[in-house]
Amino acid sequence: MQSEPDTELRARALISMAVSHQDGCRWDEAASLYERAIDLFESHHGLCDAKAAARLQNNLAMVYREMDRGAEAESCYLKALAHYKQLSDSTLAGDLASLHGNLAYLYFDRGDFTTALQMQKQALDLTLHHLSHHPEWVYEAERRTGIFAYFADELETALRHLKAAHQVLKDEDELGSSAAAELMVNIAATHLKSQRPKEALAIYGDAARLISQQRGPADLFYAAVLNNEGCIHLQIGQAEQALECFNRCLWAYKHNPATDDSSRAEVFHNLAVTLEKTGNAGLASVYRRSAAELLEQLTQECREKLIIATRTGAGIPSSSATVPGTERPTVQTFSRLPSPQASRVKVSRLALPIKTETIDWGF
Repeated sequence: MQSEPDTELRARALISMAVSHQDGCRWDEAASLYERAIDLFESHHGLCDAKAAARLQNNLAMVYREMDRGAEAESCYLKALAHYKQLSDSTLAGDLASLHGNLAYLYFDRGDFTTALQMQKQALDLTLHHLSHHPEWVYEAERRTGIFAYFADELETALRHLKAAHQVLKDEDELGSSAAAELMVNIAATHLKSQRPKEALAIYGDAARLISQQRGPADLFYAAVLNNEGCIHLQIGQAEQALECFNRCLWAYKHNPATDDSSRAEVFHNLAVTLEKTGNAGLASVYRRSAAELLEQLTQECREKLIIATRTGAGIPSSSATVPGTERPTVQTFSRLPSPQASRVKVSRLALPIKTETIDWGF
């Protein structure tokens, strides 16, 4: 039988290999090694403390998520929470906030937006009470809470938290940052979903100017925001302003080689609708033909979407007009809107220290 120090060293080796495989996206190998390490600890009671056990469960859950084993991931996350309940260490607030945030994303991916929001609110509370001296963590927690509230259709809650995130950027003198521009688009999208198109339009305008300064007039995100501005102008009867936005959007698409045919077809269609409203039927027909030619090159899914929009005379919703890193677009009947950003960048693998001081698991 192995001695306890030998077992501990073996567990350390398993975890080291698991982390390496996880970093290399070799999920099957990482899962197997984490499972073996957990089995070792569970069969040698007292070898692993609650904190290390919780972190192991969290990291195994992350690997399961990458393998589309959502139920097993949820079980591991909940086991990790149970381990943390055995502790009363305020220094673990960061771990707990990350764990609640990871669970929130798990429920979000399932489409359970209400539970995702509830879990994210707990992450936010932990952050505000214990980690307020880290403005970047406060910003991220507020932003995520706003995003999940948006998808849960709690729009006033979404606005409150998105604005709180914006205030953090203001306090840190980061209002000229890329994060600020993307956050403004999220706020605008929330106003629009709340049936406040004029408020959305004003914020889209500010965001467009900022994005243009940051990324240039041919940036695809900038073009998407211009398209959305145009659709809102069209909705509230400002066809000339809509036409200006759509033309600038088209210019950006023409000068950016990364533009796809779907985006080109969409703006051609939107220009045609706008030109018809301004009485320029001749040029409108040119754009309609251009959209039809591109339509033939699109996938069946995009083709059906464009046909529906053409029949209704509406602007075209599009998943291509999302903030970089988003997972779900906002679908409107008259425009394509960047959705609130829901990046997984901050889903946290927790470091794995051991309870003794002689071995450091600083992964």
